[in-house]
Amino acid sequence: MRILHVVPFLGSMFGGTTTVVHKMSSQLARRGHDVTVATTDYHWDGGADAGYEILPFHTRANLGLMIYTPEMGRWLSKNVQDFDLVHMHTYRSHQNIMARRAAVSFDVPYVLQAHGGVLPSFQKRALKELFDRAYGGRIIADASRAVAVSAMESQQYIEMGVSPGNIELIPNGIDMEEHRNLPPGSCFRERHDIPNDEMLLLFLGRIDRIKGLDMLVDAFDRIAHERRECRLVLAGPDFGYRATIERRVRDLGLRGRVLFTGELRGQEKLEAMAAADVCVVPSRFDIFSMTALEAMACGVPLIVTDRCGIAEMVRDVAMVVGYDHELMADAMVRMLDDENLRRKFGMAGRKRAQETFDWPAIIGRMEDMYRSL
Repeated sequence: MRILHVVPFLGSMFGGTTTVVHKMSSQLARRGHDVTVATTDYHWDGGADAGYEILPFHTRANLGLMIYTPEMGRWLSKNVQDFDLVHMHTYRSHQNIMARRAAVSFDVPYVLQAHGGVLPSFQKRALKELFDRAYGGRIIADASRAVAVSAMESQQYIEMGVSPGNIELIPNGIDMEEHRNLPPGSCFRERHDIPNDEMLLLFLGRIDRIKGLDMLVDAFDRIAHERRECRLVLAGPDFGYRATIERRVRDLGLRGRVLFTGELRGQEKLEAMAAADVCVVPSRFDIFSMTALEAMACGVPLIVTDRCGIAEMVRDVAMVVGYDHELMADAMVRMLDDENLRRKFGMAGRKRAQETFDWPAIIGRMEDMYRSL
């Protein structure tokens, strides 16, 4: 098949969406499909697996990630008819407006995968509702399928008017080969001057209000003053929230106990996972959480809030807690104090990642959906 992916951004700083598009495209190309990714050059930093083409169209303007790329519209109007189907990533974007128009014009089926952004909640609600009235209703109505990565997202599609019969539940995948042989954890510790006997709690993701870092820091504060042998690592790019969290860290007297590393990629990310004793996903809302999946693939014991869509899929192989700093603190204490518990969750999580989320199995389900269209 000739498959066109459309995504408004593909820079590494955008985390899970970028990772999923790259890995999905790579896996499809390995299976013999002709894959093209149409995106923008907004924070584009290159980086792609071999086997598929990426077209980063120039950003003419940007308003809150509503990225204006008229050249992409002209390209789509000329070329979309050459593809068997279009897979649109995220929901509210100028790119999806253009892709939907071109696909409908040439009767090319398209799939919508919102990556957690289908409801007009959290930031910029008024702008999202305006988009939905002007364009979103048609994007949803004309989609042949809506891909949900969790039951939580399936329900959100239904709330936006998608028929349950048009929703395909396919979770994100993980490349287990990339996580099979981890580097020594000492690499990360030496780089940041962290003693080997100091236990590490790792958050990995964008520094954003939606990720629940305020709650995590408050939870860490409850245990840090009694336990001098642990440190909290916050690793990820700043999405305008780092100054707020740094101020909270200072106010609580936690400077020197909380490490901000900035964005970690590739080998550095694996080194951080290898060094971590526990991975924490404190999100106040997360439709899936690729970080949780990466931790499981690395065999790192996981604590995740019940506001993450992946929670229901991993409740028996990870510690799932309510969104509350006291509950989070209790969970962190239990993990830090019990080596056998950490080993149990680490091994069980890795097994679940291998059996349920490895990319070859996930991409096979995606292929079946594509063929049905």
